[in-house]
Amino acid sequence: MENSKIQEIIEKQMLTVAKAMEDKIDEEIHALDQLDLDDLEVLRERSCLELCVFFLVITVFWSSYGLVDLNLVKKVGFC
Repeated sequence: MENSKIQEIIEKQMLTVAKAMEDKIDEEIHALDQLDLDDLEVLRERSCLELCVFFLVITVFWSSYGLVDLNLVKKVGFC
């Protein structure tokens, strides 16, 4: 009997969490639907900038171990 109560509580909690996640996703979809072209361009630029920063951090990390030649990276000029 006790196992069935525990199972019922877990099921209710899982449904509550699933509903909260669904609501959050719906909010994000709604926000994306409201974007115009200028907003999308800003997001694209921010994404490119974040990618450049990530690339530079990884490059510096690997170069600290002597696995990347920074002079070669500067010549290629990814960012």
